[in-house]
Amino acid sequence: MGLFYIIPLVPSISVIAASMMLLAGRSLGHRILLVLLVKALYVALVLLLFSLALVVLLFLQQTTPESPLF
Repeated sequence: MGLFYIIPLVPSISVIAASMMLLAGRSLGHRILLVLLVKALYVALVLLLFSLALVVLLFLQQTTPESPLF
């Protein structure tokens, strides 16, 4: 189940690497691709933050002791 939360990290790493390679390009095609890659990076980071928030919520739900009823 832990692998499910790592999956959104993989696209963001590949997008960062691809955008760094395209920074050296000066043609219009490279600039358009760079804009698309930055948008894809934004989506990947949002998915990563959402999955991390889900992991934290699930972890807190499992570790929170139930309140004793006196």
